[in-house]
Amino acid sequence: MLDDDALTELLAEVAENWLEHADLTERALAQLVATAHARGPEPVVAACREATLSSLAFLFGYSGRLLQRLGDGTIRPGTTPRPARSPRGPLVFLAAQHFHDVLHRLGELPCLLSTPSNSRYEVTAQDLRDRVEQYNHDNVVLEPTDVAIALARLRRTDDHTGIDAPIRGCELRLAQVIEIWSSARIEPAGLSLSPGTARDEAVLQVVGDVPAPHAALGLDTAWNHPHHYEASHQLHDVADLPALWSPAEGSTVDTRPHDIIMRLLPQHPGRPAGVVLRLLRWSDTDGALDALISCATVAQRFGELLTVVTLATCSRLDPSQVKRLAPVLLDAWREDRLSASDLAMGWRSPMWEQLNLGSGRKTLERKPAKVLPLLSLIAEAGGLALAWPLLIEIAENLAAQEKIPATTSAVLETLLALLPEIPHPVELPNIRALSQRKGKSKAITLARAIGDLL
Repeated sequence: MLDDDALTELLAEVAENWLEHADLTERALAQLVATAHARGPEPVVAACREATLSSLAFLFGYSGRLLQRLGDGTIRPGTTPRPARSPRGPLVFLAAQHFHDVLHRLGELPCLLSTPSNSRYEVTAQDLRDRVEQYNHDNVVLEPTDVAIALARLRRTDDHTGIDAPIRGCELRLAQVIEIWSSARIEPAGLSLSPGTARDEAVLQVVGDVPAPHAALGLDTAWNHPHHYEASHQLHDVADLPALWSPAEGSTVDTRPHDIIMRLLPQHPGRPAGVVLRLLRWSDTDGALDALISCATVAQRFGELLTVVTLATCSRLDPSQVKRLAPVLLDAWREDRLSASDLAMGWRSPMWEQLNLGSGRKTLERKPAKVLPLLSLIAEAGGLALAWPLLIEIAENLAAQEKIPATTSAVLETLLALLPEIPHPVELPNIRALSQRKGKSKAITLARAIGDLL
């Protein structure tokens, strides 16, 4: 619970949070709910009435703008939010819809189900159980968007039995929605080129990886549909949230790659991976790396698309940027969210042939010389088992080529240094064949040294 001074400080932070950094946006909404539940919604509304929004937050954010609407009376606590949908809109629509709907119920909701329990944006089963008990104790119904986000942060392997409560506007109860969620087989995320029309170019879109409970909860957003990654959307795509996007703001809505969408649904990293891909194609390497790190930090499983996009991002990084990415991948491996086979399979994936379809300035391709520093850093930090299969994959591919690529020597040098640490026999047929070639090039000499250790 916040006092008046703390409320003012929080709203000042939100006023500058135009990229919707997830930690701040999540904390702000949870604290506003707790404050309104303890003190009533009036102090929150009064603080919002006095707050000043930065120009960037007004143009590109959503939380500050919605709090401004709370302050001016457009959003009134104690009223029922009407259903909203945006099947072709931006991914941030779901996050904005959640924020909007919760503000309508300030003072009524005892807490949020979806507030992360830890830095990985998980909601533990025990936290969910405790929070649902608060709702049942207060005789309050759950909010559909809050349920959807909470379930996407829950571990499927946890015990969810006995967690139940009614959901606003939903025929099913929470236990039934949990059953749908826990038993669903989710199609992996993939890429598809949508057919173009006389007016529109074909666009690359992410398909699959659809959250199973959303339809049962009455939610219809871009997370449920094939999604392409334009920087702006038509006004009608977001018209169902007029408190946020109004006709006076123009015929298109500019939507930035908000940090919140990279962490919103950790079980479904496919569409966030598409956001990273768009940033890469349009030359925003810094933005792509920031978005990738945010997504990879919380993704419950990498999957093929996120792994390919990770390797594609690496092909554009300088050494200092690689140092930021390596520990994120190490953590994911240690937490069983990324495997060594994921990296090797990602390198071989046919999705590489699709990355450059559709619009974009930059071409993305496999670059062994760029990936090698990443693998070296991972191995040096105790992740040899993670790096080794991809290192072998790259080395064998290079060694098999008739004309030895310039990168081969550096790759073989790294492999030679790490080989003594491998506790099991290694089959390297292409490197053995390279060692039999005539000549004294560095690559052939290194291949012979590797052969002597096999």
